[in-house]
Amino acid sequence: MEPGLTQAKISRVEGADTIPILSLLRRLTLALNASLNIALDDDHEEVTFTAHPAA
Repeated sequence: MEPGLTQAKISRVEGADTIPILSLLRRLTLALNASLNIALDDDHEEVTFTAHPAA
């Protein structure tokens, strides 16, 4: 797990108990070996985690 990324922080994000800031989302994507895409428009918003293939 990424330093400073505790199970408690992950649980709060998963349970929608907190709104994660970008630095936390970045640490999550690094810990999960994934990419994060955020699309915002007038009538649409989408957040996508995409896993990277295993090395």
